[in-house]
Amino acid sequence: MAAESGGSRPSHGTSPPRHERRRPGPARTWDSGTASVYRRRDKKLLWSANVPDYPHIIERAPGTGAAVVADRGKGPGGGDARGGSLHVLRSTGGHSGSLVRAGAPIPFHQAHGLLRDPRRERMWAAGGSGLGAYRIVMTASSARPVEDAARRLTGFHHPHGLQPDHQHPGRLLVTGTGGVYAVAPRRCGGRPCAHAGR
Repeated sequence: MAAESGGSRPSHGTSPPRHERRRPGPARTWDSGTASVYRRRDKKLLWSANVPDYPHIIERAPGTGAAVVADRGKGPGGGDARGGSLHVLRSTGGHSGSLVRAGAPIPFHQAHGLLRDPRRERMWAAGGSGLGAYRIVMTASSARPVEDAARRLTGFHHPHGLQPDHQHPGRLLVTGTGGVYAVAPRRCGGRPCAHAGR
């Protein structure tokens, strides 16, 4: 499966896929966008939904049947954006095509990056000045993120993207306005562990 999100115009100077450019649809503003799930094998659209406040990324949470969409809030520039939130979606039929909204969005200032961390069974979210770690708690009729406050990391300047550090298991790589950070959440004490430069 492949998960993608899109806003009112291409972000980071990239063009939308050709099939997205051809498809007619409603006019969008900075206040809204679309989150979609495509099948990797044949690029078939499996699910799509409007998400307010400029959605930036969608990430599945394997083992839960849920997905999370991060929106950075209103405004044409990352530094000007206000608000931001995490939208949790749950599967009603055991597959990505049956996702429905699960409760109200969770406020997260300028949410930009998401990363599922299978080692810790957490969903990391990056935005504003920090990173938050969430457990996705599932019931028969709902899904909700519960923050693991002990793993919260601060001290970043507009963190943007998240990736696992494959050379150092357990460490995360975080891009931000100030450069690239390598962080080891258990040893950081709420601060970035190391700054790897621009």
